[in-house]
Amino acid sequence: AADVRLNAWILAWVQHALLDHPLALYDANAFWPAPHTLVGSEHLLGLALQTLPARLISANAVTLYAVALWLSFCVTGLCSYALVWTVTRHRAASLLAAVGAMWMPWRFSEIAHIQLMSAGWFPLVWLLAARLWFSGRGEKIAGTAVVLALVATLQMLTSYYLAYFLLASAAVLAATWLALRRPPARAVAAVALALGLAALATALFALPYLGAASSGAVALKGTVANTTPPVQAWRNLMPGTRFSLDSSAGWNGAYRLPVALFALALATLFPRRNRRSGQAEAGSKRLYGPLAAGLWLVSAAAFILSLGRELHLGRLAVPLPAAALAAVVPGFANMRGPLRWQILIGTAVPILAGLGFARLAGRLAAVPTGGGGRPIRLLGSALNRIGLSHGSLRQTAGARPSRLPSASSGWVQPVIAIAALAAGASLLPPALPAVPALPRTAPSIAAYRVLANFPSGPVVEIPWPLQANTDGAYSSEYELASTLHWKPILNGYTAYTPRTYDFLRRMATGLPAREAVDRLVRLTAVRWIVVHVDLLRPAERESWRLASLQGHLVSAYADTHTAIYEIPSSPQSGKWISALLDPEPRKRTFSGLPRTRLEVPADGGRLEAIFPERLRLAGGWLKAAVAARITNRSGQPWPGLDIDPEGLVAVRYRIERPGGGVAAEGVSPIDTDVDPGATRNVWVTVQGRLEPGRYRLRLDLVQSFGGRPTPLAIEGVVGDIRIEGPETGIRRRAARDEKSEPAAGEPDASGILNPVGGPTS
Repeated sequence: AADVRLNAWILAWVQHALLDHPLALYDANAFWPAPHTLVGSEHLLGLALQTLPARLISANAVTLYAVALWLSFCVTGLCSYALVWTVTRHRAASLLAAVGAMWMPWRFSEIAHIQLMSAGWFPLVWLLAARLWFSGRGEKIAGTAVVLALVATLQMLTSYYLAYFLLASAAVLAATWLALRRPPARAVAAVALALGLAALATALFALPYLGAASSGAVALKGTVANTTPPVQAWRNLMPGTRFSLDSSAGWNGAYRLPVALFALALATLFPRRNRRSGQAEAGSKRLYGPLAAGLWLVSAAAFILSLGRELHLGRLAVPLPAAALAAVVPGFANMRGPLRWQILIGTAVPILAGLGFARLAGRLAAVPTGGGGRPIRLLGSALNRIGLSHGSLRQTAGARPSRLPSASSGWVQPVIAIAALAAGASLLPPALPAVPALPRTAPSIAAYRVLANFPSGPVVEIPWPLQANTDGAYSSEYELASTLHWKPILNGYTAYTPRTYDFLRRMATGLPAREAVDRLVRLTAVRWIVVHVDLLRPAERESWRLASLQGHLVSAYADTHTAIYEIPSSPQSGKWISALLDPEPRKRTFSGLPRTRLEVPADGGRLEAIFPERLRLAGGWLKAAVAARITNRSGQPWPGLDIDPEGLVAVRYRIERPGGGVAAEGVSPIDTDVDPGATRNVWVTVQGRLEPGRYRLRLDLVQSFGGRPTPLAIEGVVGDIRIEGPETGIRRRAARDEKSEPAAGEPDASGILNPVGGPTS
């Protein structure tokens, strides 16, 4: 659901930017103040252009997304129909390909990714390329080349995944066709020029992505899969009759090929007996063999690429073609799911099934009448009568005229359509329930509309959870809801987050304390705070009410669900923005403290911690917060507040097994400067992949240089902890429904960690 909201926001933003400020296309309104935040995900420009006319009816982001989803089915069906019809002139075969392509299981496995669902232009690109490649010397090809360039550009600008898929399929088709026939030079030049222009346009719009990746301005959420076991790749694709959307199955059967379509696709491998025997030779008959052979090889290449960059044979890692492509093709290495190459197979198989159906019908019609062959021949004639356009059916030598109704009869074509739709319905997965676009923040829609009329200024929305999964659910809603006001927001959800995001999220944990507000104002110039009261615990609601009474926040709007606070203007607003966004190392921190090595004696400070009785795993992974207190008894300030960890004081944690050995370790920033004589309560985030059991947690103060922590002379602290396995879904729901107070270090119902005292208290 978070990905759906992300794509709906992107689609709305790109159209909004194209119409209002096209030069700021990549400076989307989420993740303020980071620049070029659209590069965190696909820009969907091709899809935005296709759905742009829908804005004449509505500019609502959810409506535009629904139009895009509907359009993906229409384009997929029409382009698949066009290819098979052009090659075979067989209506039934074309309908079969269209319906099969629209309802392939992979489309429902990827239904949350509209950019992948929009692969419907592939068949038309393949058809246009084939017509150019196999054009006669006297044929006019300029118009076809222009259409090919436009369609390919539209397709490749929809998704970089699809751009790689399309170019790879074009390369395989070209190699196949070169082996079959030496085409005229002008035909090859036309195809190369058309696809080259499309690739050039795609590359130009990719420049901001490449720049952000090289500068380290964005960071990938998740991992890139380098290898896929062949057995898993085959199980994901294996022909079958059942399809399930059970998310617990992962990639197991997600792109399953319907066995009936796969069997019909195999019919394209039948050799033709002669030019008169198969009705697949009607229409553009010269394209049948090259397209069928090319699409089979495209499918084979896609399967190999779906295996990833390495094939593991025991301890031996064999490099695969994807490894070479990742080394030379810009951006290729960032493709996180190699199994998605099987989308090419799922797109090609329905077309091959249509071509196979046409050939099979022709072969059946050519069966000799002797030896019991008459019923088979009548079946083939019947299939051809209802499938071929009127007047295009060629009578096989010796065949008697059939008395079957013509395909032009008024009742025949509706029957064909109903039969095709019934066959397609058998491919449908279980019904997909509709869910609210804003399940948590829908009560705040009135507040968002009021916010749209407020003066300009950045917005931060609360709660802003520290846990990545919980934050994704919340911030994706904030992102989508921002289409109602288009003000810049600090929150956001994407695949590649700006380097500033996690830092600012930590900075917001101290809100609504005055110090946290002042700090966030200096870092971002934030002006508005939208608080979703329903999502907070009673104590948190009270803290926000008291903050407005203290004067550093001004209530601008309030209802039973939402409160909007304005931060009074300050000369310090945005003071640290340039330093926050500067990727180059700085000699001093935000507050001007030097990053030099501290000389602190053993009695120059103190570290204390409250160790929770238990910590809980989530999927075998521990990520929890431990409340700690740092006291500076030395005569010099300790730097701790900056996005660059170089020279900052931090807390190192080590989770030790009872029998010895370190199970997990890391460094947690304190996100605050500690002045001489001051005491600070801070979070210590501990994480690692662990087994349930008892451990010892050791904390000590360090200063980081060159990515390596150097311990300070101050004595650390040690405590015993118990790590438990995950709760069941029933227990989690019960705890959430009761809104019980969580233990220290555990997330509450809104995903906010519950410490003993806030980080700035």
